[in-house]
Amino acid sequence: MRRLDDAVGHACARIDMALRAFGHGGVRAAVLATPMAAPAPAPTIVLAPSGLMLPEDVLLDPRLHRAVVAHALAHLRHTPPAWPVGKNKAMTVAVLSLLEDARAERLLGAELPGLGRCLEEALFVDEAEPGLDFSSLALRLAQAIARPGHADGNYWVEKGREGFERIWQSGGHRREDYTALGQMLANDLGQMRVRMDPDQYHRPRHRDDDSYLWDHPAMAQDATLALQASDARQPAQASPAPAQWESPDSSALASKRFHYPEWHHRAGLLRENWCSLEDIGPESPPSSSHPSSPRTPTRRARRVLRLPHGHDLDRAHRLRRQWEGETLDINAAIDAAVARRGGSMPDPRLFITPGRRARQVSVLVLLDLSQSANDLGHDGLSLLEREREAAMMLATAAGAAGHRVAVHGFHSNTRHAVRYVRLLEFGQPLDAAAHARIERQEAAWSTRLGAALRHASGRLQMEPAARRAILVVTDGAPSDIDVHDPRHLVEDTRVAIAVARRLGIRCHCLAVDGHATDDVRRMFGARGFDIVADHAALPTRLAHAFGRLLV
Repeated sequence: MRRLDDAVGHACARIDMALRAFGHGGVRAAVLATPMAAPAPAPTIVLAPSGLMLPEDVLLDPRLHRAVVAHALAHLRHTPPAWPVGKNKAMTVAVLSLLEDARAERLLGAELPGLGRCLEEALFVDEAEPGLDFSSLALRLAQAIARPGHADGNYWVEKGREGFERIWQSGGHRREDYTALGQMLANDLGQMRVRMDPDQYHRPRHRDDDSYLWDHPAMAQDATLALQASDARQPAQASPAPAQWESPDSSALASKRFHYPEWHHRAGLLRENWCSLEDIGPESPPSSSHPSSPRTPTRRARRVLRLPHGHDLDRAHRLRRQWEGETLDINAAIDAAVARRGGSMPDPRLFITPGRRARQVSVLVLLDLSQSANDLGHDGLSLLEREREAAMMLATAAGAAGHRVAVHGFHSNTRHAVRYVRLLEFGQPLDAAAHARIERQEAAWSTRLGAALRHASGRLQMEPAARRAILVVTDGAPSDIDVHDPRHLVEDTRVAIAVARRLGIRCHCLAVDGHATDDVRRMFGARGFDIVADHAALPTRLAHAFGRLLV
């Protein structure tokens, strides 16, 4: 072990010396510690403005050191860091990153030809697989751009190589010159049905994980998590103790901004104050930071929603001396026998039936207001329109039945901007103002469900009702632009739901995306969700889910 540590230390020192020789002494090399629950693919290099973190296997392979330093120098010298991701999807970001790697490496090769040849050779250490998965195609394109004489034969690879050369020969040496090409190539991959799983994307070993290129604060922090929290690391659990999430009290909820933790499933620890959530109440005007423009509310005649019958029957409350029923009322039967022996007419009401008694139930309907809710259904209406319609119909029907219903919505733009909108509060009438507020709500951004559920659970804890529940209406699995691991937000949501249920809050999901069944089952459990294939059926299915929550 001592000999291994010495080898790693010597490798870091050599890389430090090389970076310093090229004028970047402020960038220090360090070993990248892997989390306890290691990911399936091997960890990749992480480049930051002040550090170069390398996995142990890279540090112990001296053949890679020169290429690693050359690639880091290419970005440090020629790449503007931390560009905003915008609305680009993970596949588009990956293709744009590949083109930026090629552009920066070619610029470094023109400046330092020896390092340029080293980078070219590093791409051909591993032969590109002939497959058509994303990792194979990405490596083949990188090789074709680095060595234009290398014939690949694949249409997509040749199109990318020709497009890159055309832009380069016309003097396009800036990063933004290649944006349109990257977006076109990513779109072509989508048309080819090529899937991009970040966990299965294998980059060349000398290249970093692209976090230097984009404004993803969480990506670099994930890589250094084991270094920063080595003493605080704990074994992975199915769900942390409830005491780790204390719901905000009424005085705290007067504020507009809250901070919530997030579960890191790979490291098996809770990142405190990781998400920043803005709470927007019904009295607040529309936020100026909202990316969508206001739209005229759509007014349509709405049918009356009927809640399932029988859910207001409470068997704990029994009506005695009834004309008919399921069981015999013993006291009434004794009185009837006494009356008959005494020669008087007995009372024929000898049965017991379950009685009707108004229950104190508080249900929070949580709407997914992410960009994908704008997708149109078969009837030409968007999911957002169906969500708003179903929420208002349920609030009307449940309110008339004596239940307390709130309608809230959420969306996110990275962990720093989770937006939680309270459209209708508990006990608030669904009047014209509330109707207009719900109709006016637009959909944009992404779906960080775990933070929204924690905030919703905190608000529900202030409700005096004996039964409390959250009904989530979403189009599928949670996601956000600063998260590249598809399991991360699913696992965080699962833990948030487990804690809410231990607090006595029932959680149920209506998902309109049948492809997300596995993720929804993972989060809500086998009996905690329904798949709604038809948007038009959402009001009816929401009413049935509401009824089941009351049983």
